[in-house]
Amino acid sequence: MTTRNTDLTDATHIERIEETALPASVSTLLETYEEIVDERDRFLWKWLYYLFPEITLSCVHPDDGQQVREGKLLASLYVTILDDLAERDEDVHTFREAAKAPFDHQTADETHPEVDAATVALAHEVWERVDESLESAPRYAEFSDLLRFDLGRTNTAIEYTYLLNHHLELASLEETAIYDSHNMMLFPYATIDLLYSPAFDRSELGRLRDVLRRAQQMTRIGNWVTTWERELEEGDCSSGVVVSAVERDVVSREQLERLRADPATADRDEIVARIHEANIEDRLLERWSEHYDHVEGYAADIESVDVEALLEGLETVLACHLESRGRK
Repeated sequence: MTTRNTDLTDATHIERIEETALPASVSTLLETYEEIVDERDRFLWKWLYYLFPEITLSCVHPDDGQQVREGKLLASLYVTILDDLAERDEDVHTFREAAKAPFDHQTADETHPEVDAATVALAHEVWERVDESLESAPRYAEFSDLLRFDLGRTNTAIEYTYLLNHHLELASLEETAIYDSHNMMLFPYATIDLLYSPAFDRSELGRLRDVLRRAQQMTRIGNWVTTWERELEEGDCSSGVVVSAVERDVVSREQLERLRADPATADRDEIVARIHEANIEDRLLERWSEHYDHVEGYAADIESVDVEALLEGLETVLACHLESRGRK
């Protein structure tokens, strides 16, 4: 295995993210989101918008780069609404109704007494904007069903995290890696790219998705190692860092259950110290490097996508994760 240097921080990334201007087409929806759902720091949206070009597949037609970038930001807003509902608010009833938006065969019930109708309406409004922004793409008819499938897996990832927090005995790093990685949306992002990629050779789709599977886990690892401490403060124990610590008997489920019950009084500092002492983050970053090496092996087998360019983008994503630790 090639051991890669994961100390990739570049002091200019944060400065560039802070200076990033968000598109006017999304600003009104962001303001509505902040009023109804959450007052998130705009840094998150700037962080995403800044990085989308780094992980955009090389096959996207150059004239469509901005359309792709804005479509991904809208899709991210939609998924963030779902994530807030399930993980932060633990409002699974509203989550399940909001999650129906992309699927024509599902109709949301906003009248249920346990459902926040305003949030469901916002989620559906955001998704309508996503769909409207993408439906004129050259290959929309060809790949839109794949996009909805990938969004379904993102929804499953969010619900899995909700279940894991309520059933800590589920804790398994391998299962968490399989399910939770879909919350990073690499598959939906890449499928949006394909909508605007007239030159993509669809016979390479299976190999490309093998690349995306590992790339998505790489982005998840970067997120895990830089957000788990903040999440513990909120009583969220679903990070792969924490799950790995449970598997290795570094911390116990009983400790985490006490933290879930009352994050303010539980022995959070002891949990954090034990995880740091066990070098859990370093072990996960080694997995990142292993995925990198596997993806690199596909470079010669895929001609219509520049895999090496994607890997360079993933290195930048990791650098931005590490430099913005605790801010997302």
